Amino acid sequence: HGADALRYYLLSSPVVEAEALNFSEKDLQTIVRGLLNLLWNVKTFYVTYAEGVDVVLAKPRSMHVLDRWLFARFQAVLAEVTTAMDRYELAHATRPLRAFVEDLSTWWLRRSRERMKSENEFDRLDALRTLREILEETSKLIAPFMPFITDKIYQELGGSKVSVHLERWPKIDDRAVDTRLLEDMNVIRELVSRGQEARVRVKIPVRQALGRLTVRYRDAADMERWSHQEDLFALVREELNIEEVAM
Repeated sequence: HGADALRYYLLSSPVVEAEALNFSEKDLQTIVRGLLNLLWNVKTFYVTYAEGVDVVLAKPRSMHVLDRWLFARFQAVLAEVTTAMDRYELAHATRPLRAFVEDLSTWWLRRSRERMKSENEFDRLDALRTLREILEETSKLIAPFMPFITDKIYQELGGSKVSVHLERWPKIDDRAVDTRLLEDMNVIRELVSRGQEARVRVKIPVRQALGRLTVRYRDAADMERWSHQEDLFALVREELNIEEVAM
């Protein structure tokens, strides 16, 4: 399964806390499929669609809601991993990485694929710049735990150093921290999940468009705030294949 998979499996296990571990090859395979392969596939997708495009990282960053969410999500994981590393709590440092890579692949990339294929040059470049920066920063973050795949990803992205292991540890960017957006995106994803469950219950496939989804709120203040979140509700309409989100 490779040195990286075994290394991550042991570092995220009770072994590093001086506790017993029943070694499981099945768990090791899960790490390969759910972390290493996902991360590698995201990198491959980027390399494929960035071919022939001059992707230069620059400020200000993209203001697309998915990109802002991804940067905020990375900052939250960076803070969590850094705190755990400073305390030498290796298991706590490694565990958040799987969830982040899964979010990167199954939510951000899945929702951003069409942007990277788009004929709209600005939207396409925003998505590619966002993904390149996140992949580079993620390779630095994961490098102590999975040194080989992260160095390969870093080099294929054209990192500025000879090796990712010569890079400095990422610093938290306060400008990208957005706790409210992280909470709101969790609500949107839960809404999408419930909508998909409802479709399954009544046996209406996603490919069949529906007219309206009605969302109920507990109080007027919530309703007022959410009434201005058109960019987030656009994700719901696309995910659930509906024409309108009503309140």
